[in-house]
Amino acid sequence: MSNVWFVALVPAATILTPALVGCLTALQISRTLTRTWSTTFNIMASKLDAAAQSQPSEPTPAVSTPQAGGRHSARQARRPR
Repeated sequence: MSNVWFVALVPAATILTPALVGCLTALQISRTLTRTWSTTFNIMASKLDAAAQSQPSEPTPAVSTPQAGGRHSARQARRPR
């Protein structure tokens, strides 16, 4: 009877073991990349914060509103010939 279980488990183990190893490897790679990118972005963010704080803030110029008038402001209809 134990021989039947062995015959049934060998194909399942042959199929599932590489799949399990592949999933665990992908999970480990994902965790490593996440940690690496998280560290990289934290360093970039701290450098940007330091650069923003070291530069004096410049006043933003006031946005002027378009003036009415001018050459093309009020187009007149053409006169019939």
